[in-house]
Amino acid sequence: VVPTSAGQTGDQVAESVADAINTDPTLQGLGVSAASAGAALSAGGSLDQVVLLDAGLSVSSVSNSLPALSAPAMGLLVALLVLSSGFRARPRVRLDP
Repeated sequence: VVPTSAGQTGDQVAESVADAINTDPTLQGLGVSAASAGAALSAGGSLDQVVLLDAGLSVSSVSNSLPALSAPAMGLLVALLVLSSGFRARPRVRLDP
């Protein structure tokens, strides 16, 4: 529970909520984290629900399941990017007739 009060800015509320999420041991155990940027709050992890009792606040949700690559696939992608950049970094020799 994060109390809000009259006169608080959106920045202050978002920062308070992010701090509460990041210091909650249960949410930490579930891999949930949060960050505030101005009056916006971004949360990562698996959140089942958000309850707001302050009429001055609202929730805007984006899909909480983003596609991700497995560790081996990410390793392969990084290796391919490194290898492909090496091909472009080599100087090209021009032979004049």
